[in-house]
Amino acid sequence: MYVVKNKFISVAVVPDAAGRILEFNLAHVPALWVNPKLFGKVYEPSDDVKKEEWRNFGGYRLVPIPVDNCAINSSGEKIRRWPPPAIIGDSPYAVDISTNTKGQQSIHVSSGIQNLPVPIYNYPLKTFSDPEIIEEQLQYNRSLYIEEDKSVIYIKHTLQNKGSYPVERGLKITSQHPTRSNLNLEDGENFLAYLPFTENLKLPSGKQFEITTSPQNRWNLLIKIDFLLIRKTRNI
Repeated sequence: MYVVKNKFISVAVVPDAAGRILEFNLAHVPALWVNPKLFGKVYEPSDDVKKEEWRNFGGYRLVPIPVDNCAINSSGEKIRRWPPPAIIGDSPYAVDISTNTKGQQSIHVSSGIQNLPVPIYNYPLKTFSDPEIIEEQLQYNRSLYIEEDKSVIYIKHTLQNKGSYPVERGLKITSQHPTRSNLNLEDGENFLAYLPFTENLKLPSGKQFEITTSPQNRWNLLIKIDFLLIRKTRNI
């Protein structure tokens, strides 16, 4: 684990957990949720993973997009896969610590080479549908640093095309937060969020922020996605 901190915040990056940021604390208040079941776990860099084998470390994660053509099934059809591509998503990263031109300590992480499309496990045949041709090769890099008297993280994301052909890919970046109103619930009701706003930065609505969903909507979406994945798996 690699940590940078000042009197306001502490930030921890864990290379073995896909280089994820697994700690962003404002004073002693943790802003990121970390999966206690995966503490200390390290996984081999392989995309031979089944849908129930998602290694969700928590924290700050990413997925290559679009997601609908990242995988290939036994019929040669490009489709979505759950879990998402694993070399970028949950395999170990390389890490480097350096000092930038302003004298600030920076943490740099790099994924392995993510080959696309990724295979899908065929449950009736009990085998993976490996692609005949690797069409895309991607590598993700992230650099971050903090300043002495600010509660801000400066992050630079880079997605590199390591293959021989042009690609059209981006990144979906999400963060997972503690959202329990008590220890036995995951209801998304009560949590702390600290958001610095600049007065002249507003949405088209004229507001500085909008809450566009609810905990129930979020769970409904997850249930729908899980149902669709199960149905697709049964049709393979």
